[in-house]
Amino acid sequence: MDQKRLTELSKFLSFVLRHEPEAIGVVLDANGWIEIDGLVGACRAHGKLLSRELLETIVATSPKQRFAISEDGQRVRASQGHSIEVDLAYHPAPPPETLFHGTIFASLPAIRTAGLKKMERHHVHLSPDAVTARIVGMRRGKPVVLQIAAGRMHRDGHDFYLSANEHRSAARIRREREVFALKFESLGCLGESAHLDLFRAASAWLCLSTFAACAHPSATTTHGETLFVAHDFTAPRFTSDIEGPEIDAHGNLLVTNFEQNGTIGLVSESGACERYVTLPSGSSASSIKFDSRGRMLVADYAGHNILAVDASTRAVVTYVHSTLFNQPNDMVIARQDVLYLSDPNFKAGTGQVFRVEHDQVTRVAENMGTTNGIELSPDERTLYVNESAQRRIWAFTVEGKGLVNQRLFAAFPDHGLDGMRCDRAGNLYVTRYGKGTVVVLSPDGKLIREIMLRSKAPSNLVFGGRDGRTVFVTAQDRKLVETFRVDVPGKRYR
Repeated sequence: MDQKRLTELSKFLSFVLRHEPEAIGVVLDANGWIEIDGLVGACRAHGKLLSRELLETIVATSPKQRFAISEDGQRVRASQGHSIEVDLAYHPAPPPETLFHGTIFASLPAIRTAGLKKMERHHVHLSPDAVTARIVGMRRGKPVVLQIAAGRMHRDGHDFYLSANEHRSAARIRREREVFALKFESLGCLGESAHLDLFRAASAWLCLSTFAACAHPSATTTHGETLFVAHDFTAPRFTSDIEGPEIDAHGNLLVTNFEQNGTIGLVSESGACERYVTLPSGSSASSIKFDSRGRMLVADYAGHNILAVDASTRAVVTYVHSTLFNQPNDMVIARQDVLYLSDPNFKAGTGQVFRVEHDQVTRVAENMGTTNGIELSPDERTLYVNESAQRRIWAFTVEGKGLVNQRLFAAFPDHGLDGMRCDRAGNLYVTRYGKGTVVVLSPDGKLIREIMLRSKAPSNLVFGGRDGRTVFVTAQDRKLVETFRVDVPGKRYR
């Protein structure tokens, strides 16, 4: 049977098993189950050519795992979305920090006014990712994806329930994706801690500012300007090792591995790209910084070097080479041209941090996890270092030529961490590799917001633009640079 017929049958089964079983003269049990043979016979009697084999195919290929087959293989039910009274035995479970809900533009005025309601259904249904939520919204019109601060809601006492969608195919049960459902009357308008933060409409993020209190009342618009909305800035002309975005003294954006590894690309204000320099054979760059002389310093992870590129001649020389280096990764430069360098051993899952002053190399932190992103606070008294595999961010106090008072700044339950940058207020922007977001943490480690990207593998970021409020993000999966506007400039902009 072709896909169109399968889709039609799937929609018909959703209608029967979630809303009107009486339409074909069947009765569901208290938990929404029905004998497969009875369902097949009733469907055929009403002109729907369903068979057990077709039913198993629909269950196995449903993009949202809408149906489940019982462990004994004899019964079937819809996994969620019922308007009739059934007990699906949802399991209470703590949700992730962010979940998503797909709806349509036409629903936005009502949502602004009254919040997101369960309507005739038993729960407000939430998706684990924006892509799934968008597919849900597309079924009824022009889609809008709402980003839900689920973790904060759960901590504030709202109950979430987990539906573990399972189905049996040829006597084999496969665990499918988890769908969270929130059981309460409306979401949004929750007094002084509204938790429906943002919604995404087409290419714009808007704040639900009509709520009594919005978590970030100026989060998406300032003087009519759209903020925190990512879009592509360049074409995909870089390699999958794209990294190290940096802005020079003239406002130019430099990015590593343009068209082939071992190069650095120059990106214009319009997003046009050209090759800036080719590094020596065997070298490959992962980070770029500029010293007070305008000289470009490059972390060469393949050659275990820090290279220097002359701004006038573009000649490349070795600035520092050390046998202590594993694979120099990310750098941050302090006043007086002091470099701090993360140096991971990805294979071993370990790492260290070096301080480089002129040609003097000093190890200032060791016995760490996979050290990756590194950044200094605006006052340069705190050094942040993340461990990408261990998903932790550490803070150190800078004291003289050393680091003291190592403390855990933030930790994450999933996905990786990569490059980090501070804004002028000391907020830390962190790329979430694998999740496709940039999280913004306050100076005390509290989550301020999470910015969705188009790419899933962001590797680093930098503040730029004429006012320092344009963020550029390198994306390794899509081999390009994304950008979004923010409300606070980067720390270098005064």
